[in-house]
Amino acid sequence: MKLVCPHCARRLKIRTSRIMTRQTSQLYFQCENVECAFTCMALLSIVHTLAPSQSPDPTVFIPAGKAKLQETDVRQMDLLDSSE
Repeated sequence: MKLVCPHCARRLKIRTSRIMTRQTSQLYFQCENVECAFTCMALLSIVHTLAPSQSPDPTVFIPAGKAKLQETDVRQMDLLDSSE
């Protein structure tokens, strides 16, 4: 995960973190530019499932995300042409 400083556009580095819940962590970032010295806190949360766990914990509920369907590309060749 890469975040950039909103002030000088240099990389933000995680200095420490704290687990808040099983799905949320609190991250403390500091700008690598010593002249900037920007420091902030961010929350990182799991918001939905892309692929379900093969060993799910029944006490944890993470909603399933909506699948984003790819639009059909007209340039794609049909290898299983059903017109014959």
